[in-house]
Amino acid sequence: MAKDKMSEIKIIYDSESTNSQTALDVVEDIINSYKDEVVKRRLKAKGIDISILKPIEVKNEPINKEKANQGALILTMLLPLYLIIYAITGPMAAAVDLGAGEKERGTLEPLLTTQASRMQLLFGKLFAITIMGIIGTTSSLTGLYIAFKYSMNF
Repeated sequence: MAKDKMSEIKIIYDSESTNSQTALDVVEDIINSYKDEVVKRRLKAKGIDISILKPIEVKNEPINKEKANQGALILTMLLPLYLIIYAITGPMAAAVDLGAGEKERGTLEPLLTTQASRMQLLFGKLFAITIMGIIGTTSSLTGLYIAFKYSMNF
């Protein structure tokens, strides 16, 4: 390197070891930092401006800098998760009671002996569970909306 020639470094590591690969990354970062410093020194010694190494500088600037918009971003990422959780947990108790609860109480057999077909019973129970899910999800999202609306004002 003293003669401004290309040098080669051979790094031997265990490709099956996570610790070895982590150490390899650290060593490569150190070598790349040193390499950049050597290039800068060589350019400076020859009287060349080192700014030619970085022809473009990228600066990241967010569109909205307000904290309220950060909360909205988090809400948009979590809203689908909330919808799924609310839609499942809301009607869960009613679904368990409509299935196992009737069998335990002994009301399933008399229900099956009525004029209603099994498909009508199934669709009736499914409709009741769906309505419970819609009501639970709507009320939970309304509460979430109210909480976010009033917490932004504080």
